[in-house]
This record gives sequence, structure tokens and C-alpha cells, in this order.
Amino acid sequence: MCFYIDVMCAIFCLNNIDIHKPQIVTFTGKRPPLNLQKVGETLYHDYFERQVSPFDNPIMYQYLAKDSKKLDSLLKKLYKNKFARYDKMLKDNNIAKKHRVLLVDPGFTSHIEEFVRFVNEKKIDTTKITPFNLRKSFSEYLGTETVYRGLNSPEYDFLIPELEEKGIYPQYREKQDEVLASIKYYLSTKAGPIRNVFSKIRTVIGGKHTEFIPVSSIYDIAASVPKGSNSAKTPVTVVKTEIPKISVIRQSGDFSQRFPAPVEKIIIGDKEYPYATQRAEIEAFVPFHIPTKKAEYTVDTHTPDYKWN
Repeated sequence: MCFYIDVMCAIFCLNNIDIHKPQIVTFTGKRPPLNLQKVGETLYHDYFERQVSPFDNPIMYQYLAKDSKKLDSLLKKLYKNKFARYDKMLKDNNIAKKHRVLLVDPGFTSHIEEFVRFVNEKKIDTTKITPFNLRKSFSEYLGTETVYRGLNSPEYDFLIPELEEKGIYPQYREKQDEVLASIKYYLSTKAGPIRNVFSKIRTVIGGKHTEFIPVSSIYDIAASVPKGSNSAKTPVTVVKTEIPKISVIRQSGDFSQRFPAPVEKIIIGDKEYPYATQRAEIEAFVPFHIPTKKAEYTVDTHTPDYKWN
């Protein structure tokens, strides 16, 4: 099952990567004008220089809020026919139209039912708050959760300090064009090679690399899968970190994905994890960046490799 090894195993070639280059935008006090190219470059700059995910950056929402027709087209591109249902949920709960821009973030959208409950419970007048500030309040309401990310790490003495400083990025982070394309995918109505957000997540499960970083709620899964068929003594750095729940896309509801092959359970040593009932815990997805400022690190050399059944 090499495709699953690729999904959970991030072998970071950190010796060959300098995330400070190329430095696309130089700031002289004011933000650049809000046009597609400059916004993409600004988000790219903040992503690597400040470790700010595009979805945590107010620049994205300010830009997208400028044109409601283009925003509608963009959201239809991202979610296809499911956008109509999300839009109706907001309308039915008297949430101001300007907040539809928040749907551009798949993490937010995966929590839309909780968002509606939050607005109603707190009796928020959504006409008197900006979309970004409403998102910030909602994120604080949701809180954080613990996730694990396992990294194949023969040079873990070098890897861990890098993770502490920079956090975890997708595996393609050294490919500037691909990173920019991923950011602009959420800014432009132009269709990309991958049709929608659900297809993007599905390609990650199949072993491809996108902006979605796989994580698990289960230590053994994170520690075992990167080992593949190697010995239990193969070192895997398991990162345990707390991240905002709004950034964690669980496999449930519209975001639940089929596995590329018939799988009933994952077996690790004497433990079994049924995929059908535990998929949300086995594998979730975080877009663009995982912060690690308060992370804990374990170099695992004892968890056995996994088996499918």
C-alpha cells in the first residue's frame, strides 16, 4: 500500500530548501494593491516568512469580498452543487451575505453546522462584524485539538529544530510554482487541474501531494504508517501538536472520502482500527501549514509497521 505510505510520510529535504527564497514581495510599510497577482504573492510571502496560512490571513477575505459574482463562481468551483446548500444554511439563519466569503476556507466549511450553532447561541449580529473577525471569534469558540503527524526521519536531530522553528508544510513546499498555484486556486474562478476541494482531498488519500497535510488523532497510526514495511526500529519523528479545530478537516459528512482500495481495518501490532467507523480519527487534513510552537516530539523506534485487512 505504497500510496498510503506517501500520504503519511513526509521526508523533508530540508538541507536543500530555503523557504526564505524566493522572496517575492518586499514591504515598505503599506500592503500592495488588491489584485490577483499581488494578493497571491502577498499570501505566499506571509505563508513562508510569517508562517501564516492563507486562510488565516485577512488579505484573502478582503480581496475576495470585492466582487460577489466572482465569489459565487469561485465557491461553485470549490464545492460544486454542495455550495447551494451551504449558502442556504447561512441565509436560513439570517447570517449576513458578506460572510459567504468565509466558505472559501474548506476548514471553515467543514464546520459550517457548528458555525451556525455558534452564531445563534451567541446571538451575534452578523451585520456589525467583519468576516475575518467573525471567523476569529468562531475559531476561539471551537478551540484546539490534538493531532499527530509522523515523519520518516533518518536525520531527526536536524529535522526537529527545523520543525520547531518553521512548523510543518506540505511536501511540495520547495516548488514555488505549485505553492503559488495552490494559493491562487482559492482566489480565482479559473478551473484547475483538480476539479474541486473534495477531489483535492481524494488525491491526497491516493498518494498525491496538495496543500492538504494528512494528520491522525491516533499516535500509533502516525508512528507506524511512515515505516511502510520496514522494521519497527526505523526512526519516525511523531509530532504531537495542538492546532485550531477550524483548520482540521475531518472525514465526515461532505468531507468523508472513499478509500482508493477496499479496506476494512488497519492492524498495528495487536491493535485494530476499523476504517469505516474510525476514518475521521485515522486520517484528517490540515490545509497549508501546521504550527508547532508548542509541539511535543517523539522519535519512535518501537511501533510496528501497519497492515491492511
